[in-house]
Formats: sequence, C-alpha cells, structure tokens
Amino acid sequence: MAGHASSPYIADGPFSFLRHLVYTGQFHFALAGDYALGYWVAQMAGKTRTRAKQGSKRSVKPSRRASPAEQHKPIFVVQKHAASRLHYDFRLEVDGVLASWAVPKGPSTDPNDKRLAVRVEDHPLDYAGFEGVIAEGEYGAGAVIVWDAGYYYMLPAEDAGGPRTMAEAIASGFVQFHLEGQKVRGGYKLVHVRLGGGEKNWLLIKKHDEHADPDRDPVATEPKSVLTGRTIEQVAAEEGGP
Repeated sequence: MAGHASSPYIADGPFSFLRHLVYTGQFHFALAGDYALGYWVAQMAGKTRTRAKQGSKRSVKPSRRASPAEQHKPIFVVQKHAASRLHYDFRLEVDGVLASWAVPKGPSTDPNDKRLAVRVEDHPLDYAGFEGVIAEGEYGAGAVIVWDAGYYYMLPAEDAGGPRTMAEAIASGFVQFHLEGQKVRGGYKLVHVRLGGGEKNWLLIKKHDEHADPDRDPVATEPKSVLTGRTIEQVAAEEGGP
C-alpha cells in the first residue's frame, strides 16, 4: 500500500479487494473482487469535506440511495471522535440507518474486557464515510476519522424463539454479530445493562473465537484512519479542528 504501512488485515482479510489506498487530495482504489463495497467507500470518502461543514446533526439527509448491489451486506463503521471527550462511535447498519453507540475506550479484542457503550441517536447511512472536522457550535464539534469499517452479519439467537432481525435484537437488549473489519474482526455482542440506572448504557464485549486476542490493543497501536492513513490529530490540524 503506497504511502502507508502495510496491514495483514488488508492483505488477507475481507478488505483484500483493496489492493492499495493512496490519499493525495482524492482517493484511488484498485479493486479486485468486491466492487460494491469499494464503490460505496469511494463515494463516501469523496464526501468527507462537504460533510464536515454540515456537522453530525440528525437533520443531515443521505445524499444518495445505495443500489441493490450495495445493500446485500450490511456495513459497520467505527469513527474515532475528538468531541468534548475522545470516544469511538460504533455504528451498525440496521434498516437503512446507522444504529450507534459511543464507546469511550473503543472496541477491544480481549473477551475479558467489557467496554461501556452508550446508545446514541441513529445516523444517516452515508455518515459512515464522514472524516473531517465538525465545526464549533455544531453537535459533536471536533475531529473525526474512520478508524475501522467493513461488513458484518448477525449471529443466530441462542434459543429458537430469539430475535430474527437486528432491529428485534436491539429492542431485546442483546445483540450478537460478526465483524469483518480491518482492525476488529470476529464475534462481538452488545448487552443492554443500564449501568447506574442509565437507560442508554450497554456493554460491547468480544466473543471467544479465533479472532480474540488479549495481547492486541488496536485502539492504542493502530490510531490511523483506514480511509486516509491520517491520525485524528492530523485531521484536526489540516482541517481546522480544535
């Protein structure tokens, strides 16, 4: 990958169709296999500067509809967000929007970690490609990078009468899914726990599988955007963030 450190998650994982990604004011993709996600990422990435001016208010409307080819796999995104407090916005595509949780410490690859995840408002689907600076005075003002992104699929309910859709699982307070990202992969679950009496409080927990690794800490060791290779500090400096 020219201009950026190579990553086994790009070479061998579900993003193997992205042979290289070069950021020189615009994005260039060499695709080999999955054209739908490559096209979608390119379209989303091209909007980052425009969306920085619009902020992250719910009133922002998606500017395009995904084609049927793009809809066959739901996407997930983790956006590192330097708002009043640094956190990671964990988002899952559900019924045409991004169901969202703010995770102060970010996702873990250690099943023993139980990361607080605060349920926040849904966002438009095309917000998944936003990377830039939300202007002062706007909701969530501060720099944002796309820390990780990819596909996901729902894992089966543990009992025959359990939820059959992601929307039903979220409503039940227990969601299990498999992520196919560049930095985080494998099974995860979100559990509604109402810690401290807070109705919006959930836990994000890594499941025990071949992708679990207590010795990895991607939040600490892999700080760069998967879209541009920039750190959140670089985005803030280049685009006028605090």
